[in-house]
Amino acid sequence: MDKKQKILVVSPTLSGGSWLVEEKLLARLNHKKISVYIAALGRVYYPNKTYRYSILPYPHYDRWGRITEIHPIFNLIWNLPLIVLACFLVMYYRPKVVVYNGLPLALSISPLCRLLKIRTVLMFHSYIANYSKLTHAILSLFARAVDTAVVNSKGSFFDLASIISQKKIIINEHFAEEVFFKGPIRKKSSRTFTVFYVGRLDSDKLCYPLIQVAQKLAHDARFKFVFAGVGEYAREIKRMVKESSNISYLHYLSNREMLKKMYQHADVLWSYADKTYLSMPAVEALTSGTPIIIPYIQPFGKDNDPSVRIGNDVVPKKIGWLIDPNNQNEIRNLLLTLYRRKISHQTRLDCRAYAKMRYSKKNQDSVLIKINSFFASD
Repeated sequence: MDKKQKILVVSPTLSGGSWLVEEKLLARLNHKKISVYIAALGRVYYPNKTYRYSILPYPHYDRWGRITEIHPIFNLIWNLPLIVLACFLVMYYRPKVVVYNGLPLALSISPLCRLLKIRTVLMFHSYIANYSKLTHAILSLFARAVDTAVVNSKGSFFDLASIISQKKIIINEHFAEEVFFKGPIRKKSSRTFTVFYVGRLDSDKLCYPLIQVAQKLAHDARFKFVFAGVGEYAREIKRMVKESSNISYLHYLSNREMLKKMYQHADVLWSYADKTYLSMPAVEALTSGTPIIIPYIQPFGKDNDPSVRIGNDVVPKKIGWLIDPNNQNEIRNLLLTLYRRKISHQTRLDCRAYAKMRYSKKNQDSVLIKINSFFASD
């Protein structure tokens, strides 16, 4: 048995933005003293040789996992095999800390960890739906066993505070890894205007409007559209690649150096935002010196209030553009305008300067200090 102190990470997927947050956290731990164990569903895309994996073959979460958003019961059913596996690993390894990627996993396993005096950390990347008072009461009851919860914005803080004490919640805004801050900023634009999208290829990430515009501009030599990620629209994009000369698909990108080069090569990144924070790809693109185009409507599954708009406090004019995702002509006209004007070197410098001010790894320090305190405690 490993003599180091142990941390167990339980996740329904090993891809996407939520998992990337866990990866960044694990990378900063002291691996000379701490061993990392991971329990997950699906597959390991790029395994870390120093981690120990327990993986259950499962349908791809980025394509089928949206069933979990219907109701907590569906989420529980989907994650039940993982919950059983995680409980077994908790009993067998007796880790010092367990980190959960998602609320249902935390609520299901934390009571057992509390009995075994194991500290628990919830990484919260979703939202609390408008469930009944009874459902909220049940969620609050199980949430008492969670020691610490980590959210990525003030909006998520107040959302999660409806079932978990505010004293337990830490705000860890997204940040870019050091690799994205390195290297020179691109000075000149090429003849072809490249629009890049990276992330889950799902409707709730508002990437489909870009797919539609790419279809309309197929074979237009002025533009190139590059998609990277997995999800419900992957098949459609693969079909578009076969039929169009200016559309590319890179599947799932995990190599950070390669991803940085893609950001730097792109003229703009199409991404999404919540009313209080930018997505992880948007943060990484800005750090690489690439401006962003953001739909001003919130991703589906949030407030569902058409009056809620993402503003320039989230996307200042000097780093990007807000767009109506339901107006294809507006999107096309913006791309044509940007093609004619080109992206200036100053705009790229402004993007990195803004990222340095807002999105350095210092954002994660409070979370790291908290987790290290668990390992230091008796």
